[in-house]
Formats: sequence, C-alpha cells, structure tokens
Amino acid sequence: MRKKPVSFDTPTVKTNNPLRTSSKKMEPGVDPMDPEFREMENFKNIDDNEDREDTAVNTEGFGPWFSILYRPQKTLRRILLADSGKDVFLLTYLEGYAFSLSQAMTRNQGDDFTVIGIFLWSILSAFIYMLFKIYGLGSVLYWSGKWLGGSNRVDDIRGALAWSSVPNVWGLVFWIGAFCLLLEELFR
Repeated sequence: MRKKPVSFDTPTVKTNNPLRTSSKKMEPGVDPMDPEFREMENFKNIDDNEDREDTAVNTEGFGPWFSILYRPQKTLRRILLADSGKDVFLLTYLEGYAFSLSQAMTRNQGDDFTVIGIFLWSILSAFIYMLFKIYGLGSVLYWSGKWLGGSNRVDDIRGALAWSSVPNVWGLVFWIGAFCLLLEELFR
C-alpha cells in the first residue's frame, strides 16, 4: 500500500510518543501534546479496518488488568495516553514479590528458612526489585532510546515496563492456591 504524499503547506501532527504517529494535517495553533487533542486523536491510526468500538479499551478499574492479557498493544496505548504513572509502583512491586517467591521455591530455601521468613524476605526483595526495574531499567531503556533517536518520555517507558508485568502478577493467584494446598512443602 502506497503512502499518500504529505502537503507541506499545513503542519502535520508530530508526537513524542512512538506508539502513536500521525501524518494527519492539523489546524494552526493546535498543540499535539495537549491532553484534549491527544484524547481526540486516540487510536485513529491503529488499523483502518477496525471499528472505533473494537479499539476502545476500558482503562477504568480492573479493565486494563484483563484487557492487557488479550489486547496488550491497544491497552498499553490507551494507558499511556491516559495516565502512564498510575499503578506503576504497585505492578512492579507485585511482580517482584512473585519473582522472589519463585526464586525461593526453585532454590529450595524452605530447607534453610521458615515459611514466614521466606514471605518476609520476599516483601523486602520485592521493594528492591521494584526500585531496580522502575528507576534502573527504566533509565537504561530511556537513555538507550534517546541514543538511538527515540523521543519517548521516561514516564511512558516506566509505564510500559510496569504494565508488561501484569501476566506475572496474575501468577500470584496461583501462588495463593499452591500455598494453600502444599504449605511448607512448596519451598522444599
């Protein structure tokens, strides 16, 4: 499919978000980073064959917690356009907690520590994991993206990192069930 040539007499929409680009002509004096404009232009370039209703993803309440499992790209776009900082710390903390519990299980730490000790250690290590992922990895990805010519905000990158961990957070549901069934044998 050929792209239409862009006329240079009218400015085009340029955004700092590489998830959403547009070559649509805009009226003079309109700021493309204005939240009202961003909401108005929301999802117009995802796929021309899809209906607007199909691309709308609920980001209120638990909507994105479910929709990111079956529509990750659309959900992440919607979240980043709405509020990329919401739930970032909670998501990465819960992912760190799940990661710490899985490490305790695979390393058989139940032989050396009590179950309560493993859970308390997981609380502390999840906090360290959260700080490393949000600030350490988020900054590395931001600066390497800048070096490669990217123009995204660091908050969007941190939001994308956090929301990519939702499947791991859902794994905590299985941890609760496994703990109820196996108790201390889970970590041995």
